[in-house]
Amino acid sequence: MYNFTDLIAKSYIEYTIRRNDNIAHFFYYNFLRFTYSRNSKPIFGQNEFFKLLINEINSLINITYSSNQYIEKFEDKYFETIRLEKDFESYERSKQKEDQLIADDLGFIGEVKRNNWEKCTNAKELIKALENGLILSDPITFISEIKEIQSGDLVLRKSKLEYLKSEAERASDAESIEDLDTNVSSTTILIKSNSDTETFIKVNEAFRFTLTDDPWQKKQILSHQDYNSLVIWVTEYFEKSFTIPEIKEPIKKLYTAKGNIVQAFKDLFAELHPSLSKSKPESYFKLISSCFVLFSDKTRKQIDGAKPSKDYDYIVKKIP
Repeated sequence: MYNFTDLIAKSYIEYTIRRNDNIAHFFYYNFLRFTYSRNSKPIFGQNEFFKLLINEINSLINITYSSNQYIEKFEDKYFETIRLEKDFESYERSKQKEDQLIADDLGFIGEVKRNNWEKCTNAKELIKALENGLILSDPITFISEIKEIQSGDLVLRKSKLEYLKSEAERASDAESIEDLDTNVSSTTILIKSNSDTETFIKVNEAFRFTLTDDPWQKKQILSHQDYNSLVIWVTEYFEKSFTIPEIKEPIKKLYTAKGNIVQAFKDLFAELHPSLSKSKPESYFKLISSCFVLFSDKTRKQIDGAKPSKDYDYIVKKIP
């Protein structure tokens, strides 16, 4: 039987590595396992189980951090050498040590800039980078090594923990496992909260301009409802390896040039998959034609050939 930290660690891996979009099921099944001990005596009721689970996730969220003040650590090391070596020759030696420390740090900081630390899962490397001035946009914390789950400390990112929390809250509201069988995707949950996957953040940023007024048509480019639907569909498409999501009601009203939407899709695809930007899969064009009624009868060539308006850059940068 897992303790709560083990449960969170395993669910984190389920979501981040196996891309399991229904962690609520995972939590609910484990609630059933926790409910009774071997001698059939009740351990936790549903409310208590999920309260403890959510509190545990909250505690991990609260201890995340994005950087360490390495400068203070460096100064302590340097001035300690000064105190120990007071004469001139010793001072010269200590100055050489200082120069070497700086050289070493600059070399490592170069590595910091070259590596993708926002995706790094090596706890030791991350700790060293943080000590040398790395600042993360998505704060992290660690769970000590759990051999049954992962070799080495597990790196937990705040955005993913907040998603797990939202799924735990969803599971806590269910009266039966069937209540979770609603085909609610992870992106639907994300739209309702501030806990975002990296893909969701980029999709959201790519299409936020549609919530502003088009300068020529003098209307908001997309309604908030259509904008939410678009972000959900596009996020699901990219997070599920170019699989077209179920789209029952495509967007009917678009108050801007068709080329502006196509350009936004192109820019987003190039950001997420730069190596494929010149050889996009057929599903990419199918996604656009499925999202918008205006593109439903367009061919791949027609969609790809749609040009943005001259004021496209102005519209995109005019974000609330």
